[in-house]
Amino acid sequence: MADQTIDGKIKVQDNSPERVAYDLMEEISQIEGKMKQDRDYYLNLFHECHLAVLGLDLKSIVERRKLS
Repeated sequence: MADQTIDGKIKVQDNSPERVAYDLMEEISQIEGKMKQDRDYYLNLFHECHLAVLGLDLKSIVERRKLS
């Protein structure tokens, strides 16, 4: 995942892909019982949630994780 870059500001607005990914990240972290994890956990989880919101299938997301 280190090959990904972000240009510009991230806009977290209602119903934006970023907002949906953020909400999904919060739900997953609660289900996993990992409310007090380190920064890497949340950044990686947000990234995976964002990929899912953008339409990548679970298999592609898991494969990307294996490559990093």
